[in-house]
Amino acid sequence: MRQTLVLLLILMAGCSTSYQVSPSLEPPELVSLVPLPPYRGISFGQNLKLDLVMLVTKEGIVRDVQCLNSSGNSEWDSLALRSVRGWRFTSPRRNGEPTDLWIRQSVTVEFQEPVMMVLGEVSSTSERFADSLFQLLDSGVDFGALLAQPSTSVPQLQVNILGTVDVTQYPPRVREALQRLRIGDITHPVRVGERYFIYKRLSKGTS
Repeated sequence: MRQTLVLLLILMAGCSTSYQVSPSLEPPELVSLVPLPPYRGISFGQNLKLDLVMLVTKEGIVRDVQCLNSSGNSEWDSLALRSVRGWRFTSPRRNGEPTDLWIRQSVTVEFQEPVMMVLGEVSSTSERFADSLFQLLDSGVDFGALLAQPSTSVPQLQVNILGTVDVTQYPPRVREALQRLRIGDITHPVRVGERYFIYKRLSKGTS
């Protein structure tokens, strides 16, 4: 019997501050997540809906989190909140300045098998530069050639071979782009926090 694992779908439309809504507030954006623990006794295709209240610091760290409802399993609830404390966000901002902020976040949790891929990534702080990189890669420039670039030659460029990863650990926007990749394909630039990422699906054994 296969073990049921968790896939998160974050409903960003449910994100709001626990204070009054204000145009001066810029809510944080999810950058990376820690998967929630396995939940036994639920079939594939079923899901849970959680209503979370989180204190996100100006560094994008979840300092405190509370669940306003329950999965029906108090032990799982406790483990799930521990996982949520490992999530990372962009900095919340008030009038353009980083600030600590309480947010309310609705989350739908679906139960699926992990999706494993061998990935490489290239990222930049500049959207224009990321678009140029995409054009180069899309025209056939070898991903390995970017790896050979000295890090000091293009300071804003970062290139990594990630190895085999579970793509369900990525934020929804990234995950959706990755799940469409075949071996050798690349994504268009995807903004995650302050950087723009291009992912390439590699073959097994790539190092």
